[in-house]
Amino acid sequence: MPRYRKLYVKVTESLDVQAMPDDFTRLTWVLLPLCLDSAGRGLDNAAWLKSRLYPLRLDVTPKMLARALDWFAERGMIVRYQVAGRAYLHAPTFHKYQGDTSKEAASEYPAPPEPAASGSGAPPERVARESASEADPESAAVSDPERDPAGEAEAGEARPASAASGDAGAADREKVLELARRVLPTEALNAETPNVVRELVNDFGLDRVCDALMEMDVQNPRRRCWRYVYRILERWQPRDGAAAAGAPG
Repeated sequence: MPRYRKLYVKVTESLDVQAMPDDFTRLTWVLLPLCLDSAGRGLDNAAWLKSRLYPLRLDVTPKMLARALDWFAERGMIVRYQVAGRAYLHAPTFHKYQGDTSKEAASEYPAPPEPAASGSGAPPERVARESASEADPESAAVSDPERDPAGEAEAGEARPASAASGDAGAADREKVLELARRVLPTEALNAETPNVVRELVNDFGLDRVCDALMEMDVQNPRRRCWRYVYRILERWQPRDGAAAAGAPG
């Protein structure tokens, strides 16, 4: 058990936290790192979680915690897995917010199993993106994290608006654009920006894109750009197409 954990100052502005169904779920999410080990792992067991987070609360039941875990898992905030018939959970963003935990005791729990082998050893979501890129390079234009979608306009390679699969609502796109104008430099905003926003919202959802923009603002990278936003989103959540191809939820 760690002696302390960090609390991210922007948690009060997190759209995921605001979307949680009740304050109990929010409190459980904030307290969850306290019972995770140095690798961000723990038991996927509501009774165990209650003994760690709410040992003196008689009104908190394992059923309440099971509902909270289900909510986190459905949104990719935790990963549930089994090893040798035992259930565990892992918080993918644990090290991002807790930093270096190398001085703590090594994890006693097994790591999440690797995704099903695809021949190249790459995870399913990456294999799906690479396959799509080989079949139709234009349809996978933003699949490469090394590629800056907004920078393509400067190179004269603007994509048509129809390149995105589906169409995000105009209101959602406007929310992202309004936030982007506050956190991105003017050189990152150009005629291609609406197309970039449309694709990102379609692929990752309004809340995730807004969270990624705010996360970039907090991290304050040397060069603020859409490529950096895309990398954050890729770490948080696979594209919908990749998920359909078998990526873990």
